[in-house]
Amino acid sequence: MRWRTTIEAEFADWWGRYGCFPHPRRHEAWFDMLAERLGATSQQQQHSLYGLVMERVELYDPPRTQFSGLLGDTEDWVGGMMGWRAAGDRFCPRG
Repeated sequence: MRWRTTIEAEFADWWGRYGCFPHPRRHEAWFDMLAERLGATSQQQQHSLYGLVMERVELYDPPRTQFSGLLGDTEDWVGGMMGWRAAGDRFCPRG
């Protein structure tokens, strides 16, 4: 329960500061620091923490459509590499 509360606080803090949310795949250093602060030292603990964070991510992830597929994934990748956010993307670009 403490981890879930901390994750909620993290997402609220990022939204308040940056107007976007953290994402563990875009902000690996953030996730590593979060794991360290929460004492998630083992691989199993980090896997569990990742799952909890991704549950939160899924609440704000833009819905996938029938047109998403390879083209959408490629656009997401290019946008991520360039530091662009797609319309409807509530997550901060790679940091």
